[in-house]
Amino acid sequence: MSLQWIEVDARALAANMEAFRALLADGVTLAPVVKSNGYGHGLEIAARAFADAGADWLCVHSGEEAERLQALGLKKQVLQLGPVDAEWAEFALREGIHLTVSEPERLELLLAVAKAVGEIAHVHAKVETGTWRQGADSSRLRRMLEMIKASDHAQLAGMHSHFANIEDTTRHEFANAQFERFGVLLREAQETLGRPGHRHFASSAAMLLFPHTHMDLVRPGIASYGYWPSRETLVSARSSGADEIRLSPALTWKSVITEIKPVEQGSFIGYGCTDKVESRTRLAILPVGYADGYRRSMSGRAHVLIRGRRCQVRGRVCMNLIMVDVGHVDGVSVGDEAVLIGRQGEEEISAEALADWSQTLHYEVLAGLNPEIERRLA
Repeated sequence: MSLQWIEVDARALAANMEAFRALLADGVTLAPVVKSNGYGHGLEIAARAFADAGADWLCVHSGEEAERLQALGLKKQVLQLGPVDAEWAEFALREGIHLTVSEPERLELLLAVAKAVGEIAHVHAKVETGTWRQGADSSRLRRMLEMIKASDHAQLAGMHSHFANIEDTTRHEFANAQFERFGVLLREAQETLGRPGHRHFASSAAMLLFPHTHMDLVRPGIASYGYWPSRETLVSARSSGADEIRLSPALTWKSVITEIKPVEQGSFIGYGCTDKVESRTRLAILPVGYADGYRRSMSGRAHVLIRGRRCQVRGRVCMNLIMVDVGHVDGVSVGDEAVLIGRQGEEEISAEALADWSQTLHYEVLAGLNPEIERRLA
């Protein structure tokens, strides 16, 4: 019996794909992102659900993730968004994986491998528009385009960039300027090599808010799993009338009570004696801690659900254990389920709530869930 596990609702993931498809014009490629273990949901579970729901492509960050996807036999085009590692280049080329390249030096390496193995490199040139992360500026892009043009083993299969400030604000002047810059660089590419196969820029927020950014392909990340990218994105959607889309969270994180103990008034709980109980109560012990992704910064702030009631985490979150106050809940017993993220009865604890308690964002909460925790279909 597992003492903690994550349930993933494939129907919710499919509903999100259906909602996205309704936003897109005919012919726009829907390419959900399954990097970082499918945003904590499990790469294999998420990829299968998205593929079954009609996603056209699947996006990953690394070569290792691409290899895991190919092993599933889903027969969906894979796009690697992160840097191409020399170790994985040959595998990627033989499998027909589309590869992001943002610097001439890495493209040179990729073209050498492609020539050596007799394969075509399907290159998606990533360009710099204002994020200053991956991305080639105009001069480096020109070098890359000339290299592709001169090679018998490469084609410009796509061109893309990434928004820097589209979801943390309700003002989108910077995002608009980025999109305009992308248009300039696209024209430069077209003058050298013709139109790239797939032009793409839209992440979750752009896809939900701005249809003009959809272009040939959209790359929804966090929204694919049922979460608005930010409160600001939701506010922007409401103000523009675009909030009719319903996103369906798919993840529930559960554990079980392994021990219940009475605690006397005035007792200190946990490391550092930081939490003193004001009256006699009972504590339930759950085998979950910061090694699993339940952050120490939530100590004394977070709640879990037990028998449909909110129960506060007491004392410091430990590496593998938390202590939860169940003095107000009748009938609690060892073996009862506790919900850390998700619904139980009429109550719900969201990934956003954990993010607020730990002063981070829900992306980090979900991606930080230990991949060794069992994932199972709900």
